[in-house]
Amino acid sequence: MEQHCELARGGGLVLLGAGMFWLSRLHATSTYAGGVLGPLLISGTGVGLALVAHNLVVVTETDPFETGAAAGVLQATLTLGGAIGLAALVTVFQAAGAGLAAGVAATFTAATVIMAAALLSAVLLLRNPQPRDRQSSHS
Repeated sequence: MEQHCELARGGGLVLLGAGMFWLSRLHATSTYAGGVLGPLLISGTGVGLALVAHNLVVVTETDPFETGAAAGVLQATLTLGGAIGLAALVTVFQAAGAGLAAGVAATFTAATVIMAAALLSAVLLLRNPQPRDRQSSHS
């Protein structure tokens, strides 16, 4: 299962980055069907793959007595990261200052760079732990 989680995690980040890149190509004459719907479907699929894989790793790789705390920490970090990421992207949008279309393009370009950094860090830093005995010492 660890290999499947790694593939889903990496594949999800790639899809999310691809969706962000596609959204960064938006311009004033883009239509919803041609410029927004496709990237949102790709990004949504990427988020689903990556988050489910992260949750599975947390639930399956922690001691059964610590699974609830580990899942809580994961959700807290996702929430905090989302708030910090949103603040950073709003700052990029505001700094672009050249109209709505330019602000949106700059924001999604920044999101693409962030996703590339996330994928790079996932490849370099996240290694699947060695399979461990799920028997707890507390039993």
